[in-house]
Amino acid sequence: MKTKLINAIPFLIIRFVVLYSWFEIISTEHIATWRHYVALTLIAINAVLYFVRYKPAVLLKGLILILARFNLPSFFTKIQTSGLTIMGVSTPAIAKRESFQ
Repeated sequence: MKTKLINAIPFLIIRFVVLYSWFEIISTEHIATWRHYVALTLIAINAVLYFVRYKPAVLLKGLILILARFNLPSFFTKIQTSGLTIMGVSTPAIAKRESFQ
């Protein structure tokens, strides 16, 4: 039980950040993008999986973090991306986040 709680800490942090971002989107004039919807959907699926099947939930948490590294889900309200093109070859966009401001 103790290891399950320790393994759930990153998920709880992500969940808090996503819920805070959605509160900010709803209460201000920010507009949600498809990246925000992807993050909300993945976190909701992961929350259900934590109660139904624990091991797939841990694997999905890792997948969510990997996808976040490649800029698919967005956990924050403001998104700024930048990329680099060298001799016609573009690198993947890197997300720069603005924290809670």
